[in-house]
Amino acid sequence: MYKLEIKKPKDIVLIKDYISTIKVSIKYATNDNFTGKPVPGYQAENAFLSLAAINNLKEIQKILLEKNLSLYVFDAYRPHQSVEYFMQQWRQSEECLTLKQDFHPHLTKNELFEHGFLASPSSHSRASTIDLSLFDLHKNQLLDMGSSFDYFDKISATTSPLITQQAQENRLLLVEVMSSYGFINYEKEWWHFRLEAEPYPGTLFDFIIN
Repeated sequence: MYKLEIKKPKDIVLIKDYISTIKVSIKYATNDNFTGKPVPGYQAENAFLSLAAINNLKEIQKILLEKNLSLYVFDAYRPHQSVEYFMQQWRQSEECLTLKQDFHPHLTKNELFEHGFLASPSSHSRASTIDLSLFDLHKNQLLDMGSSFDYFDKISATTSPLITQQAQENRLLLVEVMSSYGFINYEKEWWHFRLEAEPYPGTLFDFIIN
C-alpha cells in the first residue's frame, strides 16, 4: 500500500540545480510524446528527482564527461495524476494512427499495459526513477541506442539482439555506468532506471511540475 503525498519534500529537487552540465528534454511537457500533447501534471520542462538519486547521477556525469559524453534526461519524477491519465483517459481515447506508428506500431493501446510498458503505480512517482540516454558532446547528438525513447516494442528491450552491435555497446555502456552507482534497469526499456536505495519506497508524489 502506497501513501499519496501532494506536497513536495525539500529533498526532491531540480536536477539542473545540482548537475549543471546534464542535458534535459522532458518530453511529457511537450507535444513530442506518445499522447501527442502535454501530459496533465507537466506544466514545465523541469526534471525533479530525489537528492539521493541526484548525488549518484552527479558521480556518473563526472565519469561520462571524461569520455566527452553526458547524461540526457527524457523524464524523471512523474506526478501520480500523470500516470492515472495514461491508465484512464488516454487509454480510453481514440487511437491516433500516426502516434501509434511512431511509438507502438506493433502493439495496441491495451497491449502496452498488458506488456508492462505502462503501469500504475509508477516508480517514477516515487521520485528516484529516471528515463535517460547518452549524449555525444563532440558530435552534439544522442548516441545510437537502436530505438528512440518510449518506442514500445521488443526492440527496446535492453538486451535485444535486433539492433546493431554499436547500439548494443551503447546500451551496455549506459547500463554499466548507471548500475555502478546503484541504479537498476528495467529490462523492457533500455532508458528506464530506478535507484535501488530509493528514499521514498512507499510514497507516491503528486505535486505539479512547474
